[in-house]
Amino acid sequence: MYSDFEEDPVDTPNWLDILPHHPIFHSNEVEQLEEDFKELKLYGNLQRKQSCLTASISKNLIVAVGSELRILNLMEFKYAWRQAIERDELGSNDLDYSEYLPDWMNKVKHVILDTPSINYNIRSITVNFKERGTLIAVAGDYEVAVVVMPKSYSGTICKYYHVVGSSPIAKVLWHPMSESGAHLAVLTEDMKLRMYNILEDVKEPEQEFNFSPIPQKEDISFSTESTKAASFCFGQGHEGWGAFVVYVVADNGDIYSMCPIVPNKCICPKFFLDQLACLISKKHSEVEKLIIEHKVKNCYNLLNQYQRQLEWMSAIYKQIGNNNSNKVVFSPPAISRQSIQLQGPYYIQPTPVELSAHVTDASDIICLGTQPVNVIVIAFNNGRIDICLEVDRVEALWKMDGASDIDNPTLILYECIDLGFKKVFVDPTSWRSERITNSMNNPSIVQDPFYADTFYVYHFAGVHGIVLKGWLDDLSETIKDVENEIAIESFLEKARKSNVSWIAGTLPGDPDPFIGLSIMSDVQLSYAVLMLSSTLQLIYHELSIRRVEDIDDLYQYRFENDSRKNIRYNPDLPHFPESLTKYLNYQGLTRQPKLVVPRAQQKIGGAGYEVDNTEFLQSIMDTIQQEIFEMKEAVKALCSRADDQSVEFRRQIKSIAGIRRYFTEITEENFPDLSDRIQNLRDKQLNLECRADTILQRLMYQNDPIAGEFELQYHDSLEKINIAIKGRNGLRIKIKQLQERHEALRQDYQLLSPRRSFRQSKQFVVLSGSQLNKVEDALNKEMDLINDTTRKIEETQEKLKRVCGAKSKA
Repeated sequence: MYSDFEEDPVDTPNWLDILPHHPIFHSNEVEQLEEDFKELKLYGNLQRKQSCLTASISKNLIVAVGSELRILNLMEFKYAWRQAIERDELGSNDLDYSEYLPDWMNKVKHVILDTPSINYNIRSITVNFKERGTLIAVAGDYEVAVVVMPKSYSGTICKYYHVVGSSPIAKVLWHPMSESGAHLAVLTEDMKLRMYNILEDVKEPEQEFNFSPIPQKEDISFSTESTKAASFCFGQGHEGWGAFVVYVVADNGDIYSMCPIVPNKCICPKFFLDQLACLISKKHSEVEKLIIEHKVKNCYNLLNQYQRQLEWMSAIYKQIGNNNSNKVVFSPPAISRQSIQLQGPYYIQPTPVELSAHVTDASDIICLGTQPVNVIVIAFNNGRIDICLEVDRVEALWKMDGASDIDNPTLILYECIDLGFKKVFVDPTSWRSERITNSMNNPSIVQDPFYADTFYVYHFAGVHGIVLKGWLDDLSETIKDVENEIAIESFLEKARKSNVSWIAGTLPGDPDPFIGLSIMSDVQLSYAVLMLSSTLQLIYHELSIRRVEDIDDLYQYRFENDSRKNIRYNPDLPHFPESLTKYLNYQGLTRQPKLVVPRAQQKIGGAGYEVDNTEFLQSIMDTIQQEIFEMKEAVKALCSRADDQSVEFRRQIKSIAGIRRYFTEITEENFPDLSDRIQNLRDKQLNLECRADTILQRLMYQNDPIAGEFELQYHDSLEKINIAIKGRNGLRIKIKQLQERHEALRQDYQLLSPRRSFRQSKQFVVLSGSQLNKVEDALNKEMDLINDTTRKIEETQEKLKRVCGAKSKA
């Protein structure tokens, strides 16, 4: 059996190459769906979605097709693929699976869940994996249902609020801090967020929050009639109130937040609550000091808010009690159920760049728990991605009587990313109106499960991967020394951009937007991006784990250590080529997308390309040529560095050889008898150590004798012998008892023996020869027995004398 890391001698396709041909991705409605895309009849059908594809932790691939939920065990599929390789049933990469499917693939069946309550087209599925089972939230345009596995039970959530004719569903998410994992948050376009506990009540929400904006200041204008919710996300971080925040983005791009939003039986680390309590107490003291000492009158509302926060934390600590475990469970206090103040709209400075003149809508938002600050990402349907820094941390606020003196929070816009498909898919043309364009393109954001600074955006034109690591690392280094203005100016002047990679594209050809994306991060399977198009085409892109430490960091670490040791050495080597570093740090991402050709065009062999398609391919070729040129330049830089390393290596060898020659000359000329002197010193040292040891032993025995290990063992053995001899069952007692018993038996024998008369005793008995021999033998045995017993008694007495003497000496 070949391992995943061995090169197969035959051109064997990867299991991910064969996975798209599995029957789980086949549907009779695909051809009709392709015709709908060609004629652009999708307006009103494509709603904002999260994903119709997901890979749960239990190694299952879940796909939504129409109103069906299909599940495939990826481990079974990969095992069958391995078995097919061993049996030589797989074939080569040239095998066409569209005409027929091999037997080994047909044996790996997928399961269609029995969900009678789901009778609508599924727009998104969200999985919450738990040890006791998997919860799948299935959302349509208006309805929401929850499927419980492995029992495959399905139930509709709140038919009163989520039915056809009510406000459409914008997004659904499982709350990450729910102890049972059964709290589902549903945001509708009327800016209302409802949180359901599906284990207790699916008819009424446990909590409800209204994010509808209310005019608070004259210089801010709202259009409440046209403002609709586009998406929402939960806050990140273990500092401050970050984990208790919910962000909502409206279709016009305004961002709102509420805090604290906590489910019943919320679970979180104990140290998080301790840090939050200390932070609240510190801020309360600072504001109180400003009011008392400096007579600042416009801080009373803020002081009341901090007082309310202290009451909130006090109520939580009463629930926890003396629980010292790492994680604690609590429910929101009664004060939290009061009206939470809506914060926003956020000020975004500087103003984002407009990529197009026509109206654009926001489609999704996500909060990344990065360091040193959180990053909030907003996606728009014209391909614009706003990267904002959360410099003002959100705090818990409640509605108070009177005017609020708390300003709206601010976000710092670091970068506006243009995904580059605006002209092809977004700008209105004679055959495509703005309304149809906006409805077709709704970018969605998915965060990488391993790296907080990486996320993926899938949309009408394909899938992009965006990595923020480069400038976030620079920002972390700059923030370490805030007073260093030169470092801050250098960071701002550098204006380092995010790394944007186009993973897959639907250009050129007829529209085939992506409707699902999932990151498979299982060790036994793979680390890859799985993408699903609207015509049920599965595309994958394998990712790679980042290097633990950068090469330049190793040099910097060694140089810092040498500086601490006052070693003034700087190698004559240039830094690692930056042109090559960016290729090595791509995390498996590529700048050349995989072209997704519609199924209909695949059947005709790719014929029928238009002029626009040819121009697109030409642009791809130009990009490839540019990358080849950059790669050649990087290789040249690497070869130059290798030559410099060779020169440096020769120089170091020469230096070491010179030092060794100099040391040898000095040793031979000035110290000819050095080895003899060293040996004499060693002998003297050994003699001194022996004498010192003898003196120390004498001092120990004279002043404070301490028994050694062997002496203690000897004393223990003597104590055991003494107990064996003098104990309750000792040998001396046994010998004495035997002597007394012998004397008693002898006296009884004399009393019982018959008395003979004097006359009879005077008469002699004549014995035969054989009788005399027997009597002599018996007497000899008795004498030997008596002698042996006497000898043993004497030896025992001698041992007793020695033992008693040794004990008295000890």
